[in-house]
Amino acid sequence: MEIEVAAVEITNLAATKIRDIMNQQGEKDAAIRVVVVGMACSGPQYMMAFDKEQKADDVMMEMSGVKFLADPDTYGVLVGSKIDYVDDLMHQGFTIVNPNAAAGGCGEGCSCGGNH
Repeated sequence: MEIEVAAVEITNLAATKIRDIMNQQGEKDAAIRVVVVGMACSGPQYMMAFDKEQKADDVMMEMSGVKFLADPDTYGVLVGSKIDYVDDLMHQGFTIVNPNAAAGGCGEGCSCGGNH
């Protein structure tokens, strides 16, 4: 399945960094597969990896010249998210900000800090 208008946003910096990495690693024909790998207090935790094979039920999004693949469940979680690249004193790398998932917080017994 291909989506013409992506329900996910990518910043120019993130798209540039992804394209640079793809070129450096010889993966310019690949897509980026996004997978939810777990949940934390702040929402879903994601993993991104190169993938050259689109599965029959995958959703493909193309944003800023970068193709992304996600299974239907991951796509449902990603809707409304923004893929960004952070480069500051504390962190460097890609981040997916999902305001829909983060709004819920966590339930009883969360030990990740913050006010609940």
